[in-house]
Amino acid sequence: PTRILSLTDNVFAFAMTLLILNFIIPSDLPSENLQQLFLNLWPQFLTYFMSFAVLGTFWVGHHNLFSLIKHTDRKAVWINIVFSSFVVLIPLTTAVLRQYYTDQIAVVAYGFSMIICGAAAYWLWAHTVKHRHLKDGIDEEMISIMHQRIVVPVSGAVLITVVGFFAPMVSLFLFAALFLLVTIPTVSDTIAGFIAGALGGKK
Repeated sequence: PTRILSLTDNVFAFAMTLLILNFIIPSDLPSENLQQLFLNLWPQFLTYFMSFAVLGTFWVGHHNLFSLIKHTDRKAVWINIVFSSFVVLIPLTTAVLRQYYTDQIAVVAYGFSMIICGAAAYWLWAHTVKHRHLKDGIDEEMISIMHQRIVVPVSGAVLITVVGFFAPMVSLFLFAALFLLVTIPTVSDTIAGFIAGALGGKK
């Protein structure tokens, strides 16, 4: 798992760096218009911090997942490569969104890039659980909590993406709110633990 983590860390670092490199600053702007420039850049700042939080959430989740894994197989390596390929798509959809944030296609494409990242992360986790690659001592409750940590944000992204078809600007701020919440450990863990406990109570 160490080599997989090393590769994936580099992918995330590259994707996060691309977010700031995609800023578009006019080169011929007079200095007296700098205040207006920063005001006009609010969509770029919003999408930058939002996507940084998105990538940070996926990175933390990936590390949490691998902290529970004892060993991997060839298929898990390839699933991780698929996941990494989707991670690098996020700066692209972010660049489109910051230019066309009122367009439903831009918002939906952004949401879709997060959904497929989450789906790949879930695929990796499900494969790990199915083939018993977990460390000793990982119980069903921990497995359920990890499951919800992946499913809850992705389910939220699906719903917000649907909203984007009808109200792109509303969807944009809902995405920001969603990933602001999931970056707060106490909030995300409370939600995941509550859902895991509720599902466990039904058994």
